[in-house]
Amino acid sequence: MVKININKELEEELLSLVKNREKKIPWNKSKELDKFIDSSLSENTAHGYTYDWKEFVTWCEVNKKPSLPASYDTIGEYLKHLSKISSPQTKQPYKQSTIKRKLYAIVKHQRKNGYGVDTQIPYITDVLKTIATDKGVKQNSSDPLSKVEIRTIIDSINIDKKSKINSQIRDKALILLGFITGMRRSELVDLNRFDVETRIEGIVINIKKSKTDQKGYGREIAITPSSSNKYCPVFHINELIEMMDGKEKNLQQNYPLFVSIDKSGDIKKKSRLSDKSVALILQKRAKTAGIFNKNIAGHSLRRGMISAAHKEKASYKQIMNSSGHRSADMVNRYIADEDLFKDTISEKLDI
Repeated sequence: MVKININKELEEELLSLVKNREKKIPWNKSKELDKFIDSSLSENTAHGYTYDWKEFVTWCEVNKKPSLPASYDTIGEYLKHLSKISSPQTKQPYKQSTIKRKLYAIVKHQRKNGYGVDTQIPYITDVLKTIATDKGVKQNSSDPLSKVEIRTIIDSINIDKKSKINSQIRDKALILLGFITGMRRSELVDLNRFDVETRIEGIVINIKKSKTDQKGYGREIAITPSSSNKYCPVFHINELIEMMDGKEKNLQQNYPLFVSIDKSGDIKKKSRLSDKSVALILQKRAKTAGIFNKNIAGHSLRRGMISAAHKEKASYKQIMNSSGHRSADMVNRYIADEDLFKDTISEKLDI
């Protein structure tokens, strides 16, 4: 996505405009605002927002309410509606974070069309607080995958006669890279060929933009080879690149690193995987490997890395440099779950 350069004065003016709900944003400023909003989103997030917006429009049509501009009452009713239904994809109730994402999608489209929306007004914040209370502070989250389980999944892929070799190569690279780095799903699927740099010591993954780095400062993750090629992320990423390059090996060609592969094994080189595809691939591969007793999602790789790194006495700095967390608080939450049964009072009392 092209990064739009907006000077500080204009940025402050645009931010003040979006908080003014009563006044239509001037068309010339609306165009600048459109660029400003789009430039702050990753490609995958932008696609997700588009889908969320279409869902909101459909709901408004069914309930005979205007979607543009949408009143605060309409937005609040929609959020309450979401809190009472399940996701068509996962068949599970929407999480608080998902509902907030859908709210931001609505806000984004209102603002792009010149209508300011302030999400901090008491009505909207009260609705969100009520939903959070009803759902409970701690919601069901994905379980981390251990190193042993990752190896079991890779072993299972190697002997899976039902899947094509191209799918096996892609899935092994995706799972191992996701686990060893703890990258977000959106970061994984946003990777391009030129984001992987080969060095003597291993490979360097260049992440240009992420959820907590919307200004695009980027970060680099260095990965050294493992003792065995069988479970080595460096080996399998290089194998994936060799497969994607094909026989021509055009070194000037950039392309999405993780793409769709059809049932016959044909590579859809321009069809980038979505972040939801990461979860579906991991769930499928875990099931084939016989891992049934866990809540597996794309986040299981990220949580798994943090858990495994903590057990290996990795520092917070090392973990956060790889995962991209800006605060140690979230890392602490993951680690606290893992340490829950360490040194318990019941063990001390032993009645």
